[in-house]
Amino acid sequence: SASSSSAPAGGLWKVALPAMPASATALTINITCGACSSDAPLSLQNVLVGDVHLCSGQSNMDFQVQESFNGTTSELTKADAYASRPIRILKFQGQGSGQPVEQPGFRGSWSVVNRGSIAAFSAVCWFGGRDMFDSLGGAVPVGLIESDVGGTGVEFWSPAAAIAECSQVTPSTKGPSGNDASLYNGWIHPFTVGPM
Repeated sequence: SASSSSAPAGGLWKVALPAMPASATALTINITCGACSSDAPLSLQNVLVGDVHLCSGQSNMDFQVQESFNGTTSELTKADAYASRPIRILKFQGQGSGQPVEQPGFRGSWSVVNRGSIAAFSAVCWFGGRDMFDSLGGAVPVGLIESDVGGTGVEFWSPAAAIAECSQVTPSTKGPSGNDASLYNGWIHPFTVGPM
């Protein structure tokens, strides 16, 4: 099937695809530009249709599988059993921002799960996502996005509107960009532009 969109002057665009049933059959999405001189489409390979979960927070979410209970042996060995299963991980690395970021600047890519890809991934996100995947019988593909920064306060992960309602926020709790909502703006807001 085909969908289309027009890009405004700023160049940001999105396409809302129709709802599709969960499927572990790898799809290819081709993106073409009708007004561009390039004939080569951008192709997204190995796309699955299922549930995507954003795992965010500070040190507890940042705690890695390889640091978890028996992480260097049995848990990493167990991860290899998921290499051919429809579960994927993405370790997002954003930047704090004084304003909400509409398009994430991705550094990283979706990975198939194995001992190498999962070792430095969030233990909380992986164990929760893996258990959910297993409880669904492995029939629904699952994507897990880790978006966290250790040692940060809750204010940085909150939208500006929520912070404005809180009387406990003081100038000493300003985020890395001088804005309380800086991590929300750069690490969470980019994922709110579509359904997750």
